[in-house]
Amino acid sequence: MNELISIQSLASELGVSTRTLRHYEDVGLLTSVRPADKQQRYYTDDAIARIQQIRILRKMEIPIKDIISIYQNEETTNIIAVFTQKITSIDENIATLTELRAIVEDFRQELLARGITSASDLPALIDIAAEHKPVVVHDSNHMERLETVSEKRKRELIIRYVDMRPMRVLSSYLKGTNRTKACSEDEFIAEYTKLTGSDYRAYHGEIFEGASSHREGHVLTRKIPRDCVNDSPYEDYMLDGLFIAETTINGLEDVGEVWDAMKEWLSECDYLEIDDISAGGQRDSVYGCAAITDEIHQLLGDVADVYKWDLLIPVRRKQHD
Repeated sequence: MNELISIQSLASELGVSTRTLRHYEDVGLLTSVRPADKQQRYYTDDAIARIQQIRILRKMEIPIKDIISIYQNEETTNIIAVFTQKITSIDENIATLTELRAIVEDFRQELLARGITSASDLPALIDIAAEHKPVVVHDSNHMERLETVSEKRKRELIIRYVDMRPMRVLSSYLKGTNRTKACSEDEFIAEYTKLTGSDYRAYHGEIFEGASSHREGHVLTRKIPRDCVNDSPYEDYMLDGLFIAETTINGLEDVGEVWDAMKEWLSECDYLEIDDISAGGQRDSVYGCAAITDEIHQLLGDVADVYKWDLLIPVRRKQHD
């Protein structure tokens, strides 16, 4: 029998977040097991091998939707088609970046040649154009180079700020405990539906999930009316305050990677820090808001498999010594 490894141990060993591993499961790339006496997800040797394959494909910037296609249709022609399409995309990027480099270089040379000293002189340079200059791309199978290229190619974050108005949410935290209930999603959905009389999965743009630095388990939360009488086994609390946010598209991007990049950005920020708990309420360390856009929902309804994720981290102004 394959030896099992927990999600926390595997995430630490591979240098990925547990959110990334959960995302792979959400989109059907990965499966886990939960032994009867365990709270966490566990993975077999086969699942670990699949994760390693996915990571290599992601470092080559193969989109999640194409990776899903590879595993859904394992025919050689399909795999080759995915790689061929990626090579074409790379060639297009090379051409674009090469042209951009030439334009920037011409711009720099014009600055030097004209002795530009004031921004008021810059409009004279708007007609600068660059010729396409081909580059030689050297092939390499070395993982070290792949890691370097992958790091350089990380997309730039567009951080925005969200002042969330107070909302009451039902969480999957069990009352009187410091943890969520294992495998509680179905029970949680049933309790939410019983409390509110509405479909948990109906679109309102107010479905959240996250993790806490001071509590156990992955939490699900869903907005409930303020006057709702909570006789469920699950805890409710007020969620509000300042968040940093970034938007990613499920099915096209790796949500976990964007989330990790946000946390890295915050760790280097001079003026903000994570705000885990606020007065009179609770703000878990990370939240993801599953907000399907109105346009997609109207066009595709419940069959939409590509939707917007607003990734949220609660923050406050950094307290300097």
